[in-house]
Amino acid sequence: MNLKKLKTAWYPLCRSKDLGKHPKPSKLLGEPLVLVRLDNKSVHCFRDVCPHRLIPLSLGRVVNGRLQCGYHGWEFDGEGRLQNVPGISKRISEPVSEQKQQQQDQYQGLSEDVRQNTCQKSCQNLYNDPKQPLVKYPCHEQAGWIWVNLTQNKPPPTIPQRFQPQTGFDILMTFRTFEADFIHAIENFLDPVHTLFIHRGLIRNVGVQHLKYRQSHDEHGFTTHYTMVNKQNGLINKLFDPGVTVNIARFQFPGLASIAYCKGETVLFEVVLFFIPMDKGEVGMATNIYIAKHNKDKLPAWLKFGVMRPFIELVFYQDKKILATQLSAKNSANTLAGKPFADKNPYQSTSADLVIDHLVYLLADGAEGVDKVGDMVLDVD
Repeated sequence: MNLKKLKTAWYPLCRSKDLGKHPKPSKLLGEPLVLVRLDNKSVHCFRDVCPHRLIPLSLGRVVNGRLQCGYHGWEFDGEGRLQNVPGISKRISEPVSEQKQQQQDQYQGLSEDVRQNTCQKSCQNLYNDPKQPLVKYPCHEQAGWIWVNLTQNKPPPTIPQRFQPQTGFDILMTFRTFEADFIHAIENFLDPVHTLFIHRGLIRNVGVQHLKYRQSHDEHGFTTHYTMVNKQNGLINKLFDPGVTVNIARFQFPGLASIAYCKGETVLFEVVLFFIPMDKGEVGMATNIYIAKHNKDKLPAWLKFGVMRPFIELVFYQDKKILATQLSAKNSANTLAGKPFADKNPYQSTSADLVIDHLVYLLADGAEGVDKVGDMVLDVD
C-alpha cells in the first residue's frame, strides 16, 4: 500500500459517545495512539507512549484537566507539555547551601531549575523534537465521530457527505476491529459473488441470480451500479426487502465504501463503512447504517435496528471469519515461499472480480482500473 498517501487522510477512530472520561487506546497505520478528553471536553490525540518509561499513556487517567501516566504520574496538558512530576516539589522546607542543593539534585536526578524542561530532554532522543514533549496529532470531532490524521498541521477534515447524518433516515453507528488485509476487506464488502457462498441463505440462496452492472471511476474512487434482474432471495431480503431493484456500490479514498439499496431512484437502506488501516493485518471499521423513515412507519429507530442487528452481526461474523482465514493463508504462503511470493504468484482474477483493480490503483499505486459493463448470472445448486 502507499503508506505516504494514506497518512495524509483523515480517519474516524472512535464514536464520540465512546470516549468518556478515561483515555482510549487506538492505532492508525501501525502508530499507537491515545485519544483523550481534557479540561474543556475537547478531544486530543497523542502517540500512546510516556517518554519517562515508555508505558502506554492510555493506561493512565485524566487529573486536573491533564493526561496522567498510570506508572509514575507524569502529567501532560493538551499540547503535550509536561506540567507535573510527582516527587519533585517547588517547596523547600529549609534553607540549604548551594553545594548541598546540587548534591540533592544529583541524587534525585532532577533539579527545580530544570523541572519544566525534564520531559523535553527525555523526549529528545525518542522523538527527535525537544520542544514537543509528546507527539500530538491533528484530531477533530464531527458527525458523531472522532477523526485523526497523522500529518502535522492538517486543517479540519471535510467529512464525506455519505458519512454524515442524512435527513429522512434513522442511523445506527458502530465501530469494530478485525483481522484482515486492508484492501481485501474493502473488496469483500463490495464483491457480489462471495455472498452466494459465504452468506448462502442470508443474502442469496440457491437458484438463478441475474444482475446487470456498469462502472465509472475518477481519481478519488469508483462506483458500480447494479440493476437486479432477479430479486435477491436470501432470508434477509425476504424479511426486510420492500422491493429493491437497484444497488449502488461506491468507494472513495482512503476507505469509505457504501452500498445503497434502492427502489428505482429512492434509497431505502444504505450501509456506509469507513475502513481503517490500523496496523498490518488489523482493520478498523466505522459503520453508519441508514434506514429511510416513512410517514406510516410507527416503529421507533431502536426497535427497527434491534430487529435487523442480529442478521447484520451474523453477516459480519461470516465475513470476519473468511477474511482472517485469507490473511493467515497469505502470511503462511509468504513465510514458506519468501517475500516475493505474491509478486511471482499474483492473484488469478477474472471479469467477475469487479473492484480489485480499482482498489489496487487507488491504494497501492497499481495500474489504473478498468470500468466494466455487463451481465452477471449467479446460479449455484
